[in-house]
Amino acid sequence: MSEAPRLTADDRLDIMELMLAYGRALDSMDAAAYAAVFAPDGIRMSYDGTRVQRGRAEIQAEIQRTLDTWTAKVRHFMAPSNIVGDGNRCTVRTYVQECVEQPAGPVYIAQVAEYHDICVKLDGRWYLQQRRIEMMLNGRGEPLKTR
Repeated sequence: MSEAPRLTADDRLDIMELMLAYGRALDSMDAAAYAAVFAPDGIRMSYDGTRVQRGRAEIQAEIQRTLDTWTAKVRHFMAPSNIVGDGNRCTVRTYVQECVEQPAGPVYIAQVAEYHDICVKLDGRWYLQQRRIEMMLNGRGEPLKTR
């Protein structure tokens, strides 16, 4: 059995760009670009794990339903990712802060979360194979449930 290729600096940069592309797709409210960061058979899980979308078509349809409800400008700010793996597959953990500007109100931090991702390299390009989002803090002053 051959050894998996080493995770290179270029791989790490590509994965960081993937994380940014995800946030930019949300911020620009582009459901097609959002779904495109996932592998063709990618999986997206809701915060509480009750909703799971499989494949780009399901992911795009679900995020479009979400985007259609947004009435405010949203921006995602991500910390540098922790990337562990090889040149074919890796796990990535990234803190994210979501800021929201209400149409007639102030900007506030809506949430702080951590993305738990599995990324895969397909045909020379990195994609999200699976994304689970863990809510850490919310901006509504409500206590979060702990596990």
